[in-house]
Amino acid sequence: MNMKNTFITMLAFAFALTSCEFDEGFEEMNVNPNAASQVGVANKVAATILYTSGGRYENWRNSLIYNSTLIQHYATTAGYWSGDKYYRVDSYATSLWDRYYPSAVKGIEDVIDQLGKEGNSGTEMGIARILRVVIYHRITDTHGDIPYSEAGKGYIDGTLKPKYDAQQDIYMDMLSELEGAVAQISGDSSMGNSDVIFGGNATKWKAWGNSMMLRLAMRMTKADAASAQAWAVKAISAGTMTSNDHIAMIAHTDGPEGINKNGHGEVFQVDSNARMSKTMEMHLTGDPRMDVLFEPGSASGGVQAGMPNGSSGSDYTDLDGNTVPGIATRHAYSAVASALQGRDVPMVLQTYAEVEFLKAEAA
Repeated sequence: MNMKNTFITMLAFAFALTSCEFDEGFEEMNVNPNAASQVGVANKVAATILYTSGGRYENWRNSLIYNSTLIQHYATTAGYWSGDKYYRVDSYATSLWDRYYPSAVKGIEDVIDQLGKEGNSGTEMGIARILRVVIYHRITDTHGDIPYSEAGKGYIDGTLKPKYDAQQDIYMDMLSELEGAVAQISGDSSMGNSDVIFGGNATKWKAWGNSMMLRLAMRMTKADAASAQAWAVKAISAGTMTSNDHIAMIAHTDGPEGINKNGHGEVFQVDSNARMSKTMEMHLTGDPRMDVLFEPGSASGGVQAGMPNGSSGSDYTDLDGNTVPGIATRHAYSAVASALQGRDVPMVLQTYAEVEFLKAEAA
């Protein structure tokens, strides 16, 4: 019995030694020599830009259901379009936050970290910093105080619970970031077609960086008039957009994946509820842009007409007990123009027209 136990012990020991020998260098053998050790920055930038445009989920809930009706660009009788019905749906309210932080935010922080490690402090870094401002600008304008200075760095430095920064601090930092970013851009980017906004064109990126600076400055006028004026003057002096050729927009295709498509276009393909609001009609009366943005409803007799916000398809009783007649058919009101409903329509981020209006407002 003792001989048997001794034999088993010796056999196990020999097997252990043999296993150690076979295991030596095994990790290196399991590495694909043809695989990239790091995804190129250009590819990451392309993906991050598309994430910035956003998918159907967040654009449907954040941009259209909530924001477009709250600010009364659109109106609808659909009950789940809750923006102008003034009730909260948590999944709608948090949709931009839920999708942007793990995609656009993580992506741009990764790009900036990789560029820094590669020693790139020129045009590509300047472009990335402008794009970073565009991303956080959208989040803070929606939610106010947000994770900003420590956000998106979980894989970079292990920060898994980033602090919230005050919106005022975020705005001041974004303005400084834009100033520094524009100064870094000295020539066309090497990213080429991976930059699906400007194709790496340095002149257009610099103009957009300054135009974003002007937008942010003008949004501060009621919170910090002195800083707003100083930054607006700085932006205009540095050189903003000068023509429609400078319009910042993200090119889209009709596939192959959802993120390649225009998120708004994807919504309009499956949800035909949006109508021009009565408020929008009042603002656009006599304005040639009305016929670009909207087209008469099928039951409107060829006339552009805006739907009152907060409308219902059925009669309802208001807070004073009065009966308010519902809208018989949404087709009596102007719909979103067909040209804006495609999945391959560009996502416009800032226009030359907006910049000119901002300059007029600042004068």
